[in-house]
Amino acid sequence: MMVIDKLSPLASWHIKQVVYLIICAVFLLWIYPKTNLDFDLIKPYYDVEIKIFSLKNDLFLTQYMHLGLRYFVISIALITLLLAVFGKELKLSALVRRQLSWAFAGMMLSTLAVSILKSQSMHACPWDLTQFGGTFSFYPLFTNLPKGELAGHCWPGGHASGGFALMAFFFAFRRTHPIFAYVSLVISLMLGFVMGWAQMIRGAHFLSHSLWSAWAMWLVLLILSACCMPKPVTKNKLNLDRLISPINLP
Repeated sequence: MMVIDKLSPLASWHIKQVVYLIICAVFLLWIYPKTNLDFDLIKPYYDVEIKIFSLKNDLFLTQYMHLGLRYFVISIALITLLLAVFGKELKLSALVRRQLSWAFAGMMLSTLAVSILKSQSMHACPWDLTQFGGTFSFYPLFTNLPKGELAGHCWPGGHASGGFALMAFFFAFRRTHPIFAYVSLVISLMLGFVMGWAQMIRGAHFLSHSLWSAWAMWLVLLILSACCMPKPVTKNKLNLDRLISPINLP
């Protein structure tokens, strides 16, 4: 860590995040599966007699926790885009508008990454597994799909990614508006896991699906942050721009 501390604060922060991501990946790959939490947490919601998750079609879970929260997150994304485009009329600074644009792009790209991973995934949803009355077999993460078996396309958790998408606000505003950034982070994590839990008790996902969604989206946002985060215009830079602006450069 001494080498990291010698770097600039921004570079040091990004490198530390990579280290934390590696630690979390090690936990999710080799430690968490041995706990059997995925199955233990959703078994109480499975009715052994009728071989179905009793809350699978529950009105509150399907209409409010699934569709309702999805539209809520979409509305936040649209409001963010509108503020980025028309924020000048509301006296928002150019920097804030760029940060909002970045946050919107971060939300879109991070959720897109989860969607792509899910489309290529071999792992089935709990309600499709033979252990819960389905026809798909359960396979550990990153194992090869046997010939003749169909892919389940259920990992990582897509619904939870909607809540985790709000982590983009943390990355966008953490250097200029830290209180807002950390409040956004807490809300995002809470919303993501609430959305993920709602899917768990319906039998749609395991807890690990939500954990991997959060991990993947943090990675995407971290890469975007390192590559193209809007930077505040310093006073010296602003003064320099004013000095050279009247000059007709070739």
